[in-house]
Amino acid sequence: MKRCLKIILRDVVLFALLLILVRVAFNRTYHFLNAHKKSIIHELDRTFLEHIYTAQKQAHYTMILFGDIDNNQEQLQRITRIKEQLTHIERKYKKNSPALILLGPIATISIILKEKQCADMLLKQMNTLGSILHVMQEEKVVLFEQANTLGAALAKNKDLLMVLRRRIA
Repeated sequence: MKRCLKIILRDVVLFALLLILVRVAFNRTYHFLNAHKKSIIHELDRTFLEHIYTAQKQAHYTMILFGDIDNNQEQLQRITRIKEQLTHIERKYKKNSPALILLGPIATISIILKEKQCADMLLKQMNTLGSILHVMQEEKVVLFEQANTLGAALAKNKDLLMVLRRRIA
């Protein structure tokens, strides 16, 4: 009788432990899938997402500053197009076709190429934004040097925005 009671108690404890482990695994999977709703195939690079969000903030702030300095509609339209392109890049980076999972190694290559293409598009947009900021800052025409890396472009744009902000204030 005592032995049977020990076996039942052991089984209940092991079953409770199993339920806890299943719940933890379910919660982790739920949070992972929730974070990667449209990109289940691969984990999104947080650094690249931060670059996109920083670029969007810089474009928005540039539009605000440009509206305060100059009412040139052509430049405002260029900034609006940059903001639209940044939104497009973000959507394109985050979304992957579920069919890619069936392709195996080929899918990995296509994802890498898509990330490279998104990074190149983002760098191009940041250089365009930098050239607009450069024109806004300089009284005389000085050649604008395009950045080679995304981090350098974001840093250059940040510096130009700070100079413009000080000039307005």
